[in-house]
Amino acid sequence: MATKKPTHRTPPPVGRAVSVRVDTRLYDDLAILMSTGAKASDAVREAVGRLADAYRQAWDYGDTPRGQQPAVRLTTTPRSMPVRRPDQPV
Repeated sequence: MATKKPTHRTPPPVGRAVSVRVDTRLYDDLAILMSTGAKASDAVREAVGRLADAYRQAWDYGDTPRGQQPAVRLTTTPRSMPVRRPDQPV
């Protein structure tokens, strides 16, 4: 009799590295994140953390049942303050 694959997976132990194959899309995404001066590992940590926060929020607010993957469609960023030239009126 075949055994069923578990539906819940656990992350690797703390301190252990995670390996991900870099395809074209990941390469392009990392290039954008690393253009700010971030290292690849820091960019991946930040991205995973932000996505996990979105999952937690969707579960905590009851938007998606806990354990189901929410449809994360939007992120927001504060606007940068435009640089005003000295000769521009207020």
